Amino acid sequence: MANPVPRGVLQMNLHEIGMAGEDLAAEYLIAKGYRILERNMRIGHLEIDILACDRDTLAVVEVKTRLSSLFGRAEEQISKRKRQALIRCAQSIWASCPGWNVRVDVVAIAGRMTDEPSLDAVQIEHFIGVELA
Repeated sequence: MANPVPRGVLQMNLHEIGMAGEDLAAEYLIAKGYRILERNMRIGHLEIDILACDRDTLAVVEVKTRLSSLFGRAEEQISKRKRQALIRCAQSIWASCPGWNVRVDVVAIAGRMTDEPSLDAVQIEHFIGVELA
């Protein structure tokens, strides 16, 4: 029986796909001049995928990765509960970092993950200062 997975495409579980997406998002942000301060940062029981610095602003970055748009676009997959958590994370960071602006960004990644995921093999959309309310 033929292998249903095209040659070079990894058979990843959801966690691995998410981590590969976060790696690509960090690479993308660095190329755009952001400084990555922390990844998978925990604030209590909440988690921030990436905390980055964009000039005088701290960006709480949520990364959404999808291999297909069958169930909707990546950026459409942020649940109400996740939006509320991102707001709480941003508020917590703002309270602990006086003088800094804080915003929430979303990096949406769509495409196939291969043996060596690269920015050239995926589509990336960066939504800056997302309104979460």
